[in-house]
Amino acid sequence: MNYDSDSDINIDNSYNIENLLKNDTINDILENNFKMNFTIDCRARIENMKQKYINLYLGGGIFKNDEYNVNWERLFDIIYNSINKKYDLGIIYNDLEFFINILENKRLK
Repeated sequence: MNYDSDSDINIDNSYNIENLLKNDTINDILENNFKMNFTIDCRARIENMKQKYINLYLGGGIFKNDEYNVNWERLFDIIYNSINKKYDLGIIYNDLEFFINILENKRLK
């Protein structure tokens, strides 16, 4: 998965990428896609890192109640909230009509 944004996307009509990115629904779709891919790519690394910490400190420290590394989500949330996110704008380009419909439906309300 490429986490870099695609700045070369050109949208015809009166829509541009800035309008698409300002829409909350579209932003949520991009965020969910990014988080899903980040989780798939990094879960094993985060679990291993956490287990190394537990082993190093003999089960003590901030993860002392999680000796078997079952609550990896805590560390994942700390890491995920600290990264710079660059959404894959290719999903907009690949299904442009879907995203334009989201903008048009919002205007009708």
